[in-house]
Amino acid sequence: MAVTGDAVTGRPTALPTRKVAAGGAAGTMATMVIWLYDTCGLPGAPIAPEVAATLATVATFAASYATPPAPIETVLPDEDELPLQHFG
Repeated sequence: MAVTGDAVTGRPTALPTRKVAAGGAAGTMATMVIWLYDTCGLPGAPIAPEVAATLATVATFAASYATPPAPIETVLPDEDELPLQHFG
């Protein structure tokens, strides 16, 4: 299993990557929009919990997929993984 690391120093970090942060923000925003829709009494039936969870999941996945990694983020291989040039 690889870990996220700082590309400048090469040291592992526990900070979330930009992709993870974007996914978390998108899921939170989707949940808040659904909550506001349900509590403001807008016309139509309230959104079912299953549909709300699906919408939040899709928003999280889409944002995480579309967000590129930051230039200083890299994936550090495990000690037992070979670098890619060994497969050439």
